[in-house]
Amino acid sequence: MTSLGIEPTTFSLKSDALTTMPINQHFNKKCDPGVGMDAFYDFIYRKSNESSLLMVMGSACTEVTKTIAEIVPFWNLLLISYAATSPALSEREKYRTFFRLALSDSALNPARRMLIKHFLWDKVAVLYEDLESMSLAFNGINKDFTSHGISIKSSTSFKDALMEVPGKLKELKVR
Repeated sequence: MTSLGIEPTTFSLKSDALTTMPINQHFNKKCDPGVGMDAFYDFIYRKSNESSLLMVMGSACTEVTKTIAEIVPFWNLLLISYAATSPALSEREKYRTFFRLALSDSALNPARRMLIKHFLWDKVAVLYEDLESMSLAFNGINKDFTSHGISIKSSTSFKDALMEVPGKLKELKVR
């Protein structure tokens, strides 16, 4: 275990081409971009044979993913995230070697719109978490809904769901 509380694991993956590729895992439970960057640089400069490195898998945390996605092109590496959903990561010029396995938060907007249309609603209130990724998703919802005749009568954000949401719902006059 490293001083950052990251426990590395190494195992091999056998492919159909009968070659073995080492896979190294580092876990950053804090979702801290600084910890993620430290683990990345530690791996690149101290623990890997850079010529054999093809990609980096992770992180689940958007902030860590955004930070690492900006620098992996300098090593000609791919970054693949299994859970980062921020619409900001869709900016191809900035994150040119980043790919995700999970849908972007804004990719669900058509489904949200179809649900609202299914119930014949044309006015809605929106409550979302006060994070950059949620704000970007809200901006996308606003554009999508407006272009399809759904008006957002009220919207508000919150930081702490348990403490703020009940009051915000009353503020929005949701029944």
